[in-house]
Amino acid sequence: MERWREYGEELFRPLNPSQEESTIDEPIEGEPPPLIEEVEAAIKKLKNGKTPGLDNIPSELLKASGPTAIKAIHHLCCKIWNSKTWPAEWKKQEIVMLHKAGDPKDCGNYRTIALISHTSKIMLYIILERPKAKIENELAEEQSGFRPGRGTSDMLCSIQVMIEKVIESHKEAYIIFIDYSKAFDSVDHSLLFKTLTMMGFPPHLIVMIQSLYTNQEASIRWNNQHTESFKILKGVRQGCILSPHLFSLYTEQIMRETDVDQYGIEVGGRKISNLRYADDTALFAKNHEEASKFIEELNKAGVSKSLKLNAKKTKYLYIGKNHQPISFEEENIEKVNTFKYLGSLKTDSGDNTNDINAKIGKAKKRMQDLVNIWKDKTITLQLKIKTMKTLVWTVMTYGAEGWTIKKKQEKKINSAEMWFYRRLLRISWRERRTDQSILEELNEERKLLNYIKKRKLTFFGHTCRSKCT
Repeated sequence: MERWREYGEELFRPLNPSQEESTIDEPIEGEPPPLIEEVEAAIKKLKNGKTPGLDNIPSELLKASGPTAIKAIHHLCCKIWNSKTWPAEWKKQEIVMLHKAGDPKDCGNYRTIALISHTSKIMLYIILERPKAKIENELAEEQSGFRPGRGTSDMLCSIQVMIEKVIESHKEAYIIFIDYSKAFDSVDHSLLFKTLTMMGFPPHLIVMIQSLYTNQEASIRWNNQHTESFKILKGVRQGCILSPHLFSLYTEQIMRETDVDQYGIEVGGRKISNLRYADDTALFAKNHEEASKFIEELNKAGVSKSLKLNAKKTKYLYIGKNHQPISFEEENIEKVNTFKYLGSLKTDSGDNTNDINAKIGKAKKRMQDLVNIWKDKTITLQLKIKTMKTLVWTVMTYGAEGWTIKKKQEKKINSAEMWFYRRLLRISWRERRTDQSILEELNEERKLLNYIKKRKLTFFGHTCRSKCT
């Protein structure tokens, strides 16, 4: 446990210990305190089944509270709002460590997840809702993370289209997938508040956020034991409602200082230099010189904000015939033929076969994980089919909106669908049953391929409507 405490102190210690938190000295124009309707709306947004913070108050209890409890919570929120001071208990975090990949004995291979008070989330939802339109206006079109009407499908489809268009036009392109070292845990608090001030967010809200991040404490939970408390002096809390939005605004300023408009490749008459989903960033450059300069400038701007590129985890795809390796700080960046971006495989050839095969493999594993459901004779056949479509097909079709499906891949998808049906009915390959007899027993038709096509058309309609608004 002592090693975890040492790691936590080191991870959340600022790079410049002498740097003080920024303060807003001029008189602050107060924002109107929360209405009881805002409190009620925030309580409804709390998600069920989430682990509570140190106060052990579950969200379900707050959502089931009556008018008297809501009135008390509203009074507490108004008191915090007017004083701009958070309760000390709400600043304390319980951090759980989730292993990502690599050596489990290396503390750096774990992701920090902060368990925070659900009651404090009511206040956080109110703070987030007030400047929602302002946040949308500040973020560039290229950022799709945690924004209404957008998702990973937008990013995956956009990158796929760009790869295909570059190949069709016989042009050259570098697509660089950026990895920041401990991105969320490296945000400098002082620079974050300065960024929010520069962007023109209400000073009252900035001071509220600043108060939340001042004198934070945390302890790491490991095997039902807790380390001694230590101070959190940098980073945004992974698990906090505000954090993704604060991080997006923080990196937005980095992109502005990089002057990304001078880079990029043209697709459909529009120049695109980057696509982002929170910290998952893809850069686009038309040649080696531009790619090298782009990554150097981005790293320079990032370092000034305490975010440093991780050269070992940063990869790139190259499309063209005159490849030259790229590097920064005298360290080569690895060129790959396939890269997993937001859970889907992207290739330098634009072919989706690898991604489709990978999704089929994941769906088959999910099917096997649910074997007890398929064995259960008390569950009706129709309910089993619905369960399969909900829990298995969704795994199989994640990112399908960006697939370009050829005849060979259609056969693989149809074959996978029949494999699912055979597993559902517990039919062995030794029984030599025809596909038609299985479909007749289920009273089903082959629908998976049409389901994918429907998703693609739905996404196309969503994209067209979003362009019209």
